[in-house]
Amino acid sequence: MKKIIFKIILAVLLILVILIGIGWTMIDSLVKAGVEKGGSFALGVETTVNDIDLSILKSRLVMDGLKITNPKGFETPHLMDSGRFDVEVKIPSLITETIELKKFELDGLDVNIEQKLTGNNISKVMANLKRFGSGEEEDEERAKGRKLSVDRVVIKNVVAHIHLAGLGEKTIKMPEIELTGVTSDNAKGIVLSELTGRIVTAVLAAIVENRQGTMPDLLASNLTADIIGATQAIGASELVEQVGGEIGSALREAAETKLGEVLEGLTGEKKANE
Repeated sequence: MKKIIFKIILAVLLILVILIGIGWTMIDSLVKAGVEKGGSFALGVETTVNDIDLSILKSRLVMDGLKITNPKGFETPHLMDSGRFDVEVKIPSLITETIELKKFELDGLDVNIEQKLTGNNISKVMANLKRFGSGEEEDEERAKGRKLSVDRVVIKNVVAHIHLAGLGEKTIKMPEIELTGVTSDNAKGIVLSELTGRIVTAVLAAIVENRQGTMPDLLASNLTADIIGATQAIGASELVEQVGGEIGSALREAAETKLGEVLEGLTGEKKANE
C-alpha cells in the first residue's frame, strides 16, 4: 500500500512539474501578446514586438523591437521602432492587482514624423488617444486590465526624423528623457494601454520641444495642439509638463484656467444662494 501511495504522489508531482514547465515556456508569448494588444488598442495602429524574455528569478523583463506602425496612407517604415526595454519587476506584485515596476529604461528609439499635404501621422495617432475616457469601450478596457505602477521612466538615444512633403528630411537627436511619477496620479496603477499612451505622448512632446528649426511653425503648432488634447484625455498633464517649454506652459495654463472657472462657478453659486 505504501508503494502505491508513493507512486501516486510521485506521478502527481511529475504532472505538476510538466504543467509548470509548459506554463514557463508560454509566459513570454503571453506577455508579448499583452504588450502588442495594449499598444494597438491605445494608439489605434498595429503594434508588434520582436522578442520578450521574462526572467522570474532575476525579476527582469527584457523586450526588443517594439514597432508601432504608421496609420494608413503614410510611407515611412514606421511611426516608432524601439531598441531594448529593460524592466525590473517586483516579483511579489505579480500575484496582486497591481504589478510594480521598479525600473523602466529604454535604450534606442527611432521616430518618424511625416507631414503630407493631407495631414501628418502623429495627429492621427493622437486622435486615437483622445478616445480615452470618452466612451464605454475605453472605460471597460481600463476596468478589466491588470494595472501597472511605475514611478520613473528613462529613455535614451532617441532619434526623430521629420519628413516634409517636397522638402526632404531633417533629423533630431534627442537628449535623455527622464519621466517621474508616471502613474502617481492613480494609487492602483494604470493599464498597459494607458501607460503606452502616456509614454508615447511624452516622447512626442519632448521632440516638439527640441525641434530647433527642423519643422515649420505651422506643423509644430498643430502637433502641440494634438499632443495637448491627447495628454488631457489620458490624464498625463503633470507627466508631459516635465518636458517643459511651450507644451508644458500650455498645459499649466489650461489647468489654471479650468481651476479658475470652477472657483468662479462656486463663487457665483454661493452668491446666488445668498
